[in-house]
Amino acid sequence: MQTITDWVALWKELVEVKRKNQKKSIEAPGDSDYWLSQARQYDHRVKNKWAKPDVSRQFVFETVQPDSTLIDIGAGTGAWTLLFAKTMQKVTAVEPSAAMREVLLENIHEAKASNIEIVTEKWPLASVAAHDYVFSSHAMYECEDFVKFVTRMTECATKMCFLLIRAPSLDGLITEACRHIWNQPHDSPNFTIAYNILLQMGISANVRFEESDRQHFISCDSEESALHEIKERMGLLEKSEHDDYLTDLLHRRLIKQDDQYIWPGSRRSALIYWSIAK
Repeated sequence: MQTITDWVALWKELVEVKRKNQKKSIEAPGDSDYWLSQARQYDHRVKNKWAKPDVSRQFVFETVQPDSTLIDIGAGTGAWTLLFAKTMQKVTAVEPSAAMREVLLENIHEAKASNIEIVTEKWPLASVAAHDYVFSSHAMYECEDFVKFVTRMTECATKMCFLLIRAPSLDGLITEACRHIWNQPHDSPNFTIAYNILLQMGISANVRFEESDRQHFISCDSEESALHEIKERMGLLEKSEHDDYLTDLLHRRLIKQDDQYIWPGSRRSALIYWSIAK
């Protein structure tokens, strides 16, 4: 008999794994102490990425109506917030990290944007009024209760909700390791889990996949550092029972490129969006 996946429980379990074992991970950054040393580097990376066209960015910007209102959950240093502020009546940027807000305020000042309100509480507990749109880009990974995260989004939106979330590679190195060790292919909260939860909530959302020119997951400078990385990602640093398997997996699948060892498995995002029933 086929086992039925409890998607809500799986999301929570993977959030807890990330929180416990990857306190330095971009995907689950934890509290503002992490961003204290990373916010400006993050801002620089985002600005470099945004120098190139992006189908998700174009679609969202063309979909939201001018002179409307929007909540940007996990606004970070403000790339999406400032994009929306160019044509919208008001944008509410929800950002709990003080380090991120510091850079966000600098970017708002530089852009001379006067229609942005900043809320310092964490979603879904943030106290905000209803807006036309609610948007979240990669800000859901550390929320254990994804159902509550989405429920609050729908409560605060009158027109549409958007979720931009990491979509896993089906044949990636980390995916293969998870299947072997955890009997399921997911190493972190992602699109597959999120979309199945949405279906269980009765939300039949639309999806657009971002085309990425990055055809690898991450890279390491040696097979030894790759072994440490994958064990850290999977919470296995204090265990050695899977070392032989992981060593063989890495030796078999890592791609040597110049002085780096590339993890196969593309990185792209999925834009999930759904209209709010009148």
